[in-house]
Amino acid sequence: MTADAVPADSPVARTPASIRSALSGTDRADFEADYAAALTDARITFDLRTLDATIERWWRYANLTAGRPTAQRAITRIAEQVRNGVFEADVMQPVDFTALRG
Repeated sequence: MTADAVPADSPVARTPASIRSALSGTDRADFEADYAAALTDARITFDLRTLDATIERWWRYANLTAGRPTAQRAITRIAEQVRNGVFEADVMQPVDFTALRG
């Protein structure tokens, strides 16, 4: 992934503190756990790739959902279905993309 895909004027800076403050509830707790695990991995392996990938993934999510509770709910619902092994693209509900914009 490259940072080029997210606009330079994105609402959330690509720093752990900014990402954390843009998240709430279980998203914030999940970020904190992922970030702590990535820091531990980096400390043990002396390799920052896992840490960088974690920051990149959460930064994209924070920017996608910043100020968009509808998008956040849709992403959370799909992620939960994937985790539970019940997500099937052909049974997905239609998405109103205009509603996802805010």
